[in-house]
Amino acid sequence: MDPASPPSVRAAIRAVLARFFATPPPDMYATSAVEAAYEAARDTGVLVTVASPRVTFHHTFPSSRHGRFPSLVAVLRRAVVEAAAAGSPLPNATFLVIVNDGSHPAAAAFGPARHWRSWTRLIPAPLGNSRGAGAGYGTEFSGWDAHVARDLVPSRAAYPWEGKIPRALFRGNLAMQTHALGTCNVGRCARATSWRDVARGAAWTAARGHPDVLDVGFTGSSAGRSGLPAALAGAPPAVAPVPFLEQQAWRALLVVGSNQDWAERVRPLLFLGSVLLLHGAETVEWFTPLLRPWVHYVPVGLHFGDLAAAARWAVAPDGGGRAMVDRMNALAGGVLTEAVMVDYWAEAVRLYAARQAAADAAEAAAREANRKWETKADGGGRR
Repeated sequence: MDPASPPSVRAAIRAVLARFFATPPPDMYATSAVEAAYEAARDTGVLVTVASPRVTFHHTFPSSRHGRFPSLVAVLRRAVVEAAAAGSPLPNATFLVIVNDGSHPAAAAFGPARHWRSWTRLIPAPLGNSRGAGAGYGTEFSGWDAHVARDLVPSRAAYPWEGKIPRALFRGNLAMQTHALGTCNVGRCARATSWRDVARGAAWTAARGHPDVLDVGFTGSSAGRSGLPAALAGAPPAVAPVPFLEQQAWRALLVVGSNQDWAERVRPLLFLGSVLLLHGAETVEWFTPLLRPWVHYVPVGLHFGDLAAAARWAVAPDGGGRAMVDRMNALAGGVLTEAVMVDYWAEAVRLYAARQAAADAAEAAAREANRKWETKADGGGRR
C-alpha cells in the first residue's frame, strides 16, 4: 500500500474489510439475530438503522455514558450524507455497534477492537473516543484532522532524533485485569491474582534489569474489579507522569495495554516522532492490519522475553529507528484521516447490508418451507 495514494489506501481498506467480514457466520447478519443481540447488550450497544438519507441510533444508556457514542453518530451521519450526495446512497441496514472497550455479541456487530482471535463476530470499525482528549491522546472523530494538524504533527519538531533520550519509555496506570496475561490467548482464561500476572506488570518485570534502554514506570495503581486486596502487594511505587506529547523526548515508546491488553492510544502515537514498541497481544483495530512489524513498528512478544533486545534496537542512534518513524508517520498521514474513516464506514455498511439481505432471505425461505411442510402434515400428507 502506498499511503500517499488514495486509490491504494482505498484498495487496502477494502482488503482489510473483506477479511473482517469473512469471519462472522452468514446467519449472524440476519436482522432477527441483530435485534436479539441488541437486547442482550443494551448497556453497551447501539442499534443503528440506515435508511438513506436518514440514520437512527437506538440506545437505552445516557448519551454521555460512553465516550465513543458521539463519534459513532458523527461518522455515520457523515457517511450517509456523503454517499447520498455522491449519487450512491447507502443501502438499508440494521446493525449493532458496541461502544465500550469491547465485548463479543451474539450477532455480527461493529466495535472498537477485536480483542481475541475467537471474537469472530466482532468487526473492528473507526470509533473515536473522548477519553484522553484532555491529555492529548483522545481519538474523537469530530475535529480529528484539525487535532492532527494543529497538535500532533507539529509537536515532532520539538524533539529532534539526535537529542532524544536513548531509552524506551512507558508511563501509565497499573490496573488489575480480570485475566492473567496469555491465558485467554490459548483459550483457557485464568484469573489474575497479582499485578505481576497482568501485561503491564510483566512488562515492568522484564524491564527491571535493563535501565540502560528501558524506563518503565507506573503513575498509579488500582486493584480494579479483581476484588483481591493483596493483588498489588509489592507493586513498584508510583512515578511522575510524562505528558503525552513530551514523551517524544524518548527515542522509543513502549505500548502495553491494560483492559483487554489494549492501549487505545496507538492511533495518535503513530503521528509522533518516536519508535513504537507494540506488545504482541491479539487486539486488532480497524487500521492495525495495515501496520507491518519491523517496517512501521518494533514487535514485542506476548510475554516480553524479547523486550530488552527490541528496545536496544529501537534506541540505537543509527539502527534504523529514524527511518521506521518516517514510514510510520507516512502511513498515519495517509490512512488515519476523517475521510478514510468515513469511507471505511460506508463500505462496511454496504458489505453488511448485502449480507443481511441474503441472511434475511434465507431465513424467510426457511420459514416458508417450514410453513408448507406443516400445512402438508396437517392435511395428512406426512409420511
